[in-house]
Amino acid sequence: MRGLFIHDHFFYRENGLIYSCSGGLPNSVWQRYLISKNTSLIVYARETESTKKGIISSTSRVDFYLSKYYHSPINALSHYKEIKQELEDLLNNVDVVIIRLPSILGIIAAELCRKCGKKYGLEIVGNAFDAYFFYGNLKGKFLGPIMHVLTRAIVAKSEYCLYVTQNYLQKYYPAQKNSLCIACSDVDLSLDFLSLNIEQRMYKIKNRKSDDFFVCGQIGNLNAYYKGYLVMFKAMAFLREQGIIIKYKIAGAGSCGKLQELATKMGILEQVEFCGSLNRQEIISFLDSIDIYVHPSLLEGLPRSIIEAMSRACPCVASSVGGIPELLSQSFLHTPRDYRKLARDILGLIKDTNKQIEQSMRNYEKSLEYNPLLLKEKRFNFYRELYGGYE
Repeated sequence: MRGLFIHDHFFYRENGLIYSCSGGLPNSVWQRYLISKNTSLIVYARETESTKKGIISSTSRVDFYLSKYYHSPINALSHYKEIKQELEDLLNNVDVVIIRLPSILGIIAAELCRKCGKKYGLEIVGNAFDAYFFYGNLKGKFLGPIMHVLTRAIVAKSEYCLYVTQNYLQKYYPAQKNSLCIACSDVDLSLDFLSLNIEQRMYKIKNRKSDDFFVCGQIGNLNAYYKGYLVMFKAMAFLREQGIIIKYKIAGAGSCGKLQELATKMGILEQVEFCGSLNRQEIISFLDSIDIYVHPSLLEGLPRSIIEAMSRACPCVASSVGGIPELLSQSFLHTPRDYRKLARDILGLIKDTNKQIEQSMRNYEKSLEYNPLLLKEKRFNFYRELYGGYE
């Protein structure tokens, strides 16, 4: 049995290996689709130049076919015939297709699968409108509504759909009545995230010194301004005017120059710490060191970083975008850009130890739903059905 995985993700080649540019598709993810020792996979995606910052995606029984024709949406349109031919050639050599959406390659592939009768399943991992509209330029704003309509039409025709949210994406991209649909998060928490002794967090909350600064933290790429860093800066300045000084630690790759400039203008630079890119163990230590996890994002699917923070029993405050309301208490959500509500929620936790304990326990218990062993079983059953019971 040979599968074909399709998405717009960027990979690059270096020293005979394939690297995932943003690290979003490391080699461990392919095990989801290799449901038996007789299963193999082809990955069809985009190729780019080496970034030196990727994660190895190569692994046994997985081959990569990286298109050089598609670097941008406009580029994909001008090379539609070449991309279509690549896909048709690949479809002739596989048994089943897994399409991750939103994705331009995925839209093209789904239509080709329908025309040639090739069995396929969809993974819906994000809101197509948001993903393109908030891309950061006019082309993205033009493409957002188009991709939303196309994605909605593709999902409505599919017989197999895996959603990474419980309700959010299902509302925007409903499947047909008789299709096999499951809700299964794309976030695989490693077991070391779930190894927390909850008493450690309780001790931290109950025994903090009154003169210690509260430390808020966030994980995200520093170049992804839609993560809401400016919203947090405004909340900090708002609290500072009331005599409340908090610290804000940001962990993630990217340049901090622009954010430092903004923090300086707002008079809060000394309250902000840029921690850089962290490995898994460093992320765990980072989360254990903070008092409140904040995520005032303007755009999200189901953010991994919030689930990781919950697994370390962090009280969390976040915006109400995407699938975040499925994760956190409604009381600690704010509408996007509402820095005053964000500030009030942070202050509410600072002033009430019992609220901190309540949210800490609540978030930790909720995170157990993302145990990788439970999710692995759900995915396995879905792909076994998609593969026709083949093992």
